[in-house]
Amino acid sequence: SRPEAGLRWPSRGVAFVSVALVVVLGPLSVLGFRTLAAPFFGEFHYGFAFPAVLAPALLFALANGALEEVVYRGAMLGWSARVVGVRGALILQAVVFGAAHNGPGFVASALPVMVAMGAAGIVAGLVVRRTGSLLLVIAVHVALDVPLYLFIACRAA
Repeated sequence: SRPEAGLRWPSRGVAFVSVALVVVLGPLSVLGFRTLAAPFFGEFHYGFAFPAVLAPALLFALANGALEEVVYRGAMLGWSARVVGVRGALILQAVVFGAAHNGPGFVASALPVMVAMGAAGIVAGLVVRRTGSLLLVIAVHVALDVPLYLFIACRAA
């Protein structure tokens, strides 16, 4: 069902916090991404005129964040809980989410990123179970994906 997959509107408080997180966490993640990402992706700087890339960055972040949260915390967590129980489903979706965050762009081991994403998957799964909605985890995911777009699309050599 839609509620079982987290596809329902949360309480007003959770909705307010979700919007506030995007507004606050989005700019902070852009400022901190370079420092946090350098050990894994190498040194880089952004080469962009910020207003010109804001719309596609937000569009990418919204599409990617919503899609991943619906897949992992919505479908995988909701549906696999029927088979392996809630704890098993929390672990399963987190392990798959962490494993999916591997790729050829790493200059060092991807393992720390995969472990961190797995841990984030556990926390996100717990938030979805607690609130009954994907909105809060989508908001955080969107805020953190804006610098990812900037890294991919606006990386200056």
